[in-house]
Amino acid sequence: MQYGQGLVMSGGFFLGKGSETILAVRRNSTGIRPYSSVLETGYFRGTALTLDLNRVEFTPFFSRKYIDGSIQLTDSASNDDLATLRYTGLHRTATELAARKTVLETAYGLNANYQSLNKNLHVGANLLRLEFDKTVLPAKGFYNFYDFKGEANSNYSLYYSYFLKNISLFGEAATSLSGGKGIVQGALVSLGSRVDVSMMYRNYAPNLHTHYGNSFGENYKNSNEKGFYWGIKIRLTNKTELNAFYDLYMFPWLKYRVSAPSSGAEQMLAIRHKFNKKALFMAQFRTETKEMDAETANEEKYLISHTRQFFMAQFEYKIDRHFYLKSRFQQSSYSKEGFVSHGSMIAQDFGYDGRTVDFSLRCSLFDTDDFENRQYMYEKDVLYSFSFPFFTGKGMRQYMMTKINLTSQLTFWLKYGRTTYFDREEVGSGYEQVLGNIRSEIKLQLRYTF
Repeated sequence: MQYGQGLVMSGGFFLGKGSETILAVRRNSTGIRPYSSVLETGYFRGTALTLDLNRVEFTPFFSRKYIDGSIQLTDSASNDDLATLRYTGLHRTATELAARKTVLETAYGLNANYQSLNKNLHVGANLLRLEFDKTVLPAKGFYNFYDFKGEANSNYSLYYSYFLKNISLFGEAATSLSGGKGIVQGALVSLGSRVDVSMMYRNYAPNLHTHYGNSFGENYKNSNEKGFYWGIKIRLTNKTELNAFYDLYMFPWLKYRVSAPSSGAEQMLAIRHKFNKKALFMAQFRTETKEMDAETANEEKYLISHTRQFFMAQFEYKIDRHFYLKSRFQQSSYSKEGFVSHGSMIAQDFGYDGRTVDFSLRCSLFDTDDFENRQYMYEKDVLYSFSFPFFTGKGMRQYMMTKINLTSQLTFWLKYGRTTYFDREEVGSGYEQVLGNIRSEIKLQLRYTF
């Protein structure tokens, strides 16, 4: 379920800040949707109903399901169970399996939405109540002091969107049972046929708890953050487009490996040029500076700045209606206290899009000095699966992905990937350790529709 700017209820996947600097900052109310992701978290399981009363809609809903949590039994007289919630959705090891479906979560609430006669104004409200059959505690660490704790939580929010000629205004304000408050306010403005700008302000208190929220922000959750984002898109010609953004943010409370309130900034500049219907070139440069704890020999804590820079260039070419080529080069650097390290990756794709068969092949090489320069690169995957792996060290990555429409009702997917490392004799650690310098994986999927 997705309503408002996703501060309380956000049921979709968002990539966040990127080369799309205008539309990416605004969320849309999509209402009730089936959950089709392979992830085992972030969804409701129950019933929902939308009542359409002309320009007003009401959507009551109820959900009950078991979620993952690490359990600790107390020795107190009440013998209450204590749980630390887990959101990875992974069940690979004995520890992860022991935490699987151990906490019963009951969720219910209501959305009310009004749309004006000319459809320029949307106003809505969200109410979400969560109840757990165990007392939820945050993970250990003083930086988690404001995280949710208890057996129940309530969220309330008001949101709106308003269109006035070439201006789009939108926002949402929310609160949780803890008293924590959050607000997000944005605007999209068209300054002409060739220039668009976006602005976004957000302020999420450290004690704001929105379990199903995923609004715009730098953190992985909507809490402990203040920031302002500016974006611009310029159509230099009919074939060339320039995008840029600047995001300034601060964290009022502590974070992991950050033992004091901190701040940061991120900038991005991207260009996109379409030579013709067959050829497309893209390039992007971005840099981000944050604060973190200095590495000291004693327990003294103070913050230092560290900077990441990233450059990417990509060329795509359609050979004909079915075959295409894609070449990509990316490079990064990481600097901290005078130390600088680097990483790079180059990839070549070859693909075919047909009515019955689709396939894509990739061969890539990567070379990084350290983990801070790990190279992320998107890969195609089976249906409902999202793949964005990273690579460190020195090596080669190859994968093949194919989709075959066996009949009008039967579809088959196959993915095979292989990573060869040139700088090690073992890959991974613990349960994921592989003896040798090669790691491979295979995925098979069959879908029957009726």
